[in-house]
Amino acid sequence: KKPLELLALLAAQGGRPLPAEAAIEALWPSLEANAPRASLDMAVSRLRKLLDVPDAVLLAEGRLQLNPALCWTDVAAFEARLQQAAAGEPTALADAVALYGAPLLGSQPLPGALQLRRQQLAQQFAQAVIGHARQLAAGGQGEAACSLLQQALLQEPLAEPLHRALIQVLLDTGEHAQAAQALQHCRLVLQRALGVPPSPATQALLQRPGL
Repeated sequence: KKPLELLALLAAQGGRPLPAEAAIEALWPSLEANAPRASLDMAVSRLRKLLDVPDAVLLAEGRLQLNPALCWTDVAAFEARLQQAAAGEPTALADAVALYGAPLLGSQPLPGALQLRRQQLAQQFAQAVIGHARQLAAGGQGEAACSLLQQALLQEPLAEPLHRALIQVLLDTGEHAQAAQALQHCRLVLQRALGVPPSPATQALLQRPGL
């Protein structure tokens, strides 16, 4: 179990090194002072044997990582495409959206460090989708923008910025009735899952004069 937990922790880093102390804290938070490092070394050894590629897991100078020359992860590819999009690569944003197949490690409960990464990646995904949807809408592809946002909401139904962006695109394309339905759906989803209403910013979209 521990080697697989370590693999998940390293994969979630997106190729970046992880301090050994952070791995120990995440995987063995209750062990005494001189035992955790031995446990980590054992987990690394077992993971290398499990992968059958000894150089796949690097441990040097107190830092752990999956060897980027040998290991591909969707997390690393996703964040790399986001960086390329920020640098102006025209297709990178769409590629990043396509790489996000589901929340990090599915829907299973995660310990603190992995849960934080799941939230960070979900936020990055929502921002990428919204950016791509805006590009589509600006190019006169409002229907495609709506479809993209609706598909993203299937993966991240509690991401209120995605709901808000969908409502805005529907309003901008004159689909006021559908925008009202989208707001009602947002309200129901957030209430059932979190017990909260949409934010004032979301509700205000349909409170403008004439809507």
